[in-house]
Amino acid sequence: MIINTERLILRTITTGDIKDIYQYSKENNVGPNAGWKPHETM
Repeated sequence: MIINTERLILRTITTGDIKDIYQYSKENNVGPNAGWKPHETM
């Protein structure tokens, strides 16, 4: 299922998302707030 709004698209994560997720997850201010350390590798 995909949910679309004016500002958001919610969909299942795919392997094609790996680079974008890594870019976000490696940030020092992201992981600790979510309960994990910043990612070091994809």
